[in-house]
Amino acid sequence: PHCQVLPGDRIISANGVRGVVQIQEECSKVGVLCLAMQGRRVDAPLFRVSFGVGPGGSAVGGEAPPMRGPVLHNFAQHSCCGLHDMEASADEEFDMRASAGEACRAVAIEIVVSPASPACSADPSAVLPERPE
Repeated sequence: PHCQVLPGDRIISANGVRGVVQIQEECSKVGVLCLAMQGRRVDAPLFRVSFGVGPGGSAVGGEAPPMRGPVLHNFAQHSCCGLHDMEASADEEFDMRASAGEACRAVAIEIVVSPASPACSADPSAVLPERPE
C-alpha cells in the first residue's frame, strides 16, 4: 500500500533481510525493493521524570536527596531518560563520590516518574508546573 513515511518510522527489513548492514546492501541493489516499515507510536504516553542523588543513608529514612527536573519524556521513543543539556550545566552534574555518605559510603539515587498531564501529552513543548517541595 501507498503510505506516507513519517519522522520516527523505521525500516524493519528490506526484501526479507534484517540488520542495518544487510538492509543497506539490499537498498543499494538494482531491482525491486520491498521494505517492511514500523510506524512510530503516536499514542505513547509522556512522563514527568525527576532525578536526585544523595548520601546512601537518605534511602533509609534520612533526608531525601535534592531533586533535579522534571523533564518530559517519551519512553516509546527513547528507552533511556536523562536531564536535557540545557537542564544540567557543568557545575550541576551529579558527583557520585561527593554524594556518598561518610558512614556507609553509599549513594542513594531517587527517580520519580509520574504521568504527564493530558495537556502535556498533546503539546510536548508545554511548560511543566514546578515540583512541590
